[in-house]
Amino acid sequence: MTVMKNHDKRDDHPTHARRLRKGERLVNWELPPRPAWMTNVEYAQMPQSVEIRLVVSAGVQSDSTEDASEWCGRRS
Repeated sequence: MTVMKNHDKRDDHPTHARRLRKGERLVNWELPPRPAWMTNVEYAQMPQSVEIRLVVSAGVQSDSTEDASEWCGRRS
């Protein structure tokens, strides 16, 4: 599992998220446009979307995935 603070440019309460319980939601993050530093081959290996569980804990927004290696190819 990976836990991290939600990026300040990401919506903490996305309207398209599925509510699990108070303070927890599931949301799909779509693949953004390829950054200039990433090769076409690397970009092609990225998934089209990632399902993220958003959790608010003690007033802090965080994101988690069950296994980040499933979508980024690295172990955290």
